[in-house]
Amino acid sequence: MHSSYLTPPASNEAGEKDQYFYDTSVKIPTITTEERARQALRQALEGSTILDSYSIVKVIGFGANGVVLAAETINYLGSVEQVAVKLIYKAPASVYRPAPTNNDKIPSEIKILRAMATEPHPGLLRYINDFQDEKNFYLVTELFGTDWIEPTYKIQNSEGHYANNETQTLAPLLYYSQLWGPSSLPFSSGASDCWGWAYYESCIAWAKKTPKNSPAKLPIRVIKTIVYKVLIAMIHLHERLGMFHCDIKLENILVSRASNLDEPIDDYNVNIRVCDFGHSDFLIHGMKHIGTEGNAAPELVACKGRVAVDGAKADVYAMGAMIEKLIEARDAAKEDDFDLNV
Repeated sequence: MHSSYLTPPASNEAGEKDQYFYDTSVKIPTITTEERARQALRQALEGSTILDSYSIVKVIGFGANGVVLAAETINYLGSVEQVAVKLIYKAPASVYRPAPTNNDKIPSEIKILRAMATEPHPGLLRYINDFQDEKNFYLVTELFGTDWIEPTYKIQNSEGHYANNETQTLAPLLYYSQLWGPSSLPFSSGASDCWGWAYYESCIAWAKKTPKNSPAKLPIRVIKTIVYKVLIAMIHLHERLGMFHCDIKLENILVSRASNLDEPIDDYNVNIRVCDFGHSDFLIHGMKHIGTEGNAAPELVACKGRVAVDGAKADVYAMGAMIEKLIEARDAAKEDDFDLNV
């Protein structure tokens, strides 16, 4: 989750970056999420052959539970395919849990994505493969989304909005490859989600449309498109797959544009993918877990997991909370032409 709605992130998981990991049953030094991501990647790239069939391009994000890579592989048609590889950390051994193995219980996110692959939809992130070793689970999906944050830094620096943020890149990951020897991997601070899109559009508004420090004006035409496509994807998830998401929010909607970022902001073709199914489940089980409390339905917060609630209705409530954030960022309530009808 990002630290606040329109503040520049240090990574696509800013806000989680400053969390620390500490297992009270195993006395180990505390480390940041970035440090843990670097450790996990070095172990995967240096001490395991599990990623040998992929050409790793760069790190595109990290958080409390894992790190995501952009990679390329040869698909069954013999052509190069761009994919995202998500490393999901396994819990370390302790007095309460056995040491991880090569055949541990599959996380629910992977199970859900496997099931979703039976009824694919263009608005839901596409599952490709998964595997595991002693340290991590590896989830392979389509690579989707525009990096909205990198161009905003150029805008900020050129316009002088953030004089202290001249460089926002993270240091590359240095590791030793058995095949290539000493190697480095770009460590991205980008964000391809709806939060990143809103932040990019806000910077465009500051730089080109309004005086400095004026409220951001997100393009209503694009808001309508994003909301419509997310709703269609959720209808498929609820009615065709019989599942709920449980954590609908800006950060879990990947956003991509077909046209160049230099073109007028109202003219590009935006597309979306709903992602992050770590809290998802089947509707028949009901919803007990809270994904993000600020977006959770009141009945879900009130029962505190003691009673299962209707997951589809809770997703609709979370959708409303997400739309409200987009409207607040646009300040559209004061405009005469405001209309969410698509």
